[in-house]
Amino acid sequence: MNHQNQRLNFFLKPTYTIFPLSESALTVSFGQVIDEHLNEYLVQLGKEIERKSIFGLQEVVVTYASLTIYYHAFSIHEGTKLSPGEFVKLHVEDLIKRFDFNPQIESTKNITEIPVIYDGEDLVHVCSKTGFSETKLIELHTAPLYRVYMMGFLPGFAYLGGMDKRLAISRRDSPRLKVPMGSVGIAGEQTGVYPVESPGGWQLIGRTEIPLFTPDEKYITLLKQGGYVRFVAI
Repeated sequence: MNHQNQRLNFFLKPTYTIFPLSESALTVSFGQVIDEHLNEYLVQLGKEIERKSIFGLQEVVVTYASLTIYYHAFSIHEGTKLSPGEFVKLHVEDLIKRFDFNPQIESTKNITEIPVIYDGEDLVHVCSKTGFSETKLIELHTAPLYRVYMMGFLPGFAYLGGMDKRLAISRRDSPRLKVPMGSVGIAGEQTGVYPVESPGGWQLIGRTEIPLFTPDEKYITLLKQGGYVRFVAI
């Protein structure tokens, strides 16, 4: 059986575990894998749960390979002999059984281009550790189309997947107290952009002047989960 058929069978009969995160939250975990198709499945499933929500549902948060449902326990408990957690669990299990995943939606990608000036404080260090020249490092960093797997850490901060593994490098031994807004960094096999000034330990390779967090605008974050990013050297 090829990889595509294995993925199709998974979506037809997904393997997952459900466990309480707190008295008012339930997590549905699909393992520890990082896969853009699984992440898209979860994004669509999260929207389906919100569309067919039960009274008392607060929020659905999707991560790399799991989603968490937050709810008002007292509201959900009304009218049922089940505990709030048990009621939500049964509701989610039923939705997963009936959920019709549409893999074709991935063919229409929402791509955001982010111009980057590659002059970061750690650029020389990263080149030394990876063995690449600055020109080659920039070429490798701008080549992929990065998926926004999840949002978090800071308002507007996107966890991007798809970086060339040859650029992987550990975090700084001593995190900086202030990382400038717009800094582009690498940590492990991940890359990302600091949307606001913040402490941080990622290796800084560049910067962008494009605002990623605009709290006074209609859409407060430039990037959205399930979208894609392409870095462009300037």
